[in-house]
Parts: sequence; C-alpha cells; structure tokens
Amino acid sequence: MDITSANIDLNFIARSKSTQEGITGGVNIGKAIAKTFTGLDLAYAFKVLSAAVANVATLTHSTGQVAQTTGTPTITDGDGKDWQGVTLPAAATSFIYLIVIKAGNANTGTVTVTGADGAEAPSAILRVGGFTLLCQPAPTAVGASSTVGLTFSAAADTAEVWVFAKAA
Repeated sequence: MDITSANIDLNFIARSKSTQEGITGGVNIGKAIAKTFTGLDLAYAFKVLSAAVANVATLTHSTGQVAQTTGTPTITDGDGKDWQGVTLPAAATSFIYLIVIKAGNANTGTVTVTGADGAEAPSAILRVGGFTLLCQPAPTAVGASSTVGLTFSAAADTAEVWVFAKAA
C-alpha cells in the first residue's frame, strides 16, 4: 500500500478567565499535539458490535484479524485485510505506529481495552464516545502473539479501532 501522508493532530485546550476584580485577559491551559508519521505502509480499521454483556473481541497484531473471544460480538472488517481488501502480510502489524480505539457515541456501558502478551496496547475503560490511543515516535515491535482485547459491559455497544503500522 502506498500511504502518501499520515498525521495526527490533537488539541486539548481550555481558555481560562480570571474571576478576580481588576484582572483582565486569560490564559490557555492545555496542549496542542501534532505528529507526522513516515514509513507507514499499512492502515486498517474494524468495528465491533456487542451482542450481549461480557462479549469480548480480540485483535491479533501479527495477522490483523479480529476474533470473537467470548460470546458472539459482530465484527465488521476484522478479516486481516487493509482498506483496499489486500490481505495483510504475515506479522506485518508487529510494528505499530498508532492505534486509536473509540467507544460508540450511543453506548450505554463501557468498553474495557486490554493488551496481552507484551502488546504495547493502551489499557483503558472507555465510556460513551471516549477514546484511547497509543502513538509511537517510531514503529514499536510487539510480539507475534500480541493482542488487544475489547470487553463490553452492555449489549448493542460498539467500538471502532484504527491501526497504522509498518510492514515487518
């Protein structure tokens, strides 16, 4: 795959104004973060829909495939293919630049994100519309058996995952 550009821009900024008399102006609190990635050649995404409480879906980095681990969550685009439908090379996703995981905006429960087998994965509990990300300055090698698990606390909740990586 020929990825022509890849960047992430995040702005976490609040504007504060003094409540003390005689003080004017304000101050920005927060941080703007920008990162450009070079050398990426893999990009894929998938979505998981929970069928019941305690459903678990697991992404295996070495294949890019997502499986039903517990229960029967519906997995869309978790077949180990990139956005063009090309099968990912074996162990190609063992060099991760960026993983973004976002809980659905209509979720009623939480999505617990866990990494296993040495995965450089974010561990978090995501609430409605929440997200977590792992952003590396250079591709980070993870074990061939590294995984990221998504555990749902409610039925009909969703999570979307985007992975940007470099072929091994």
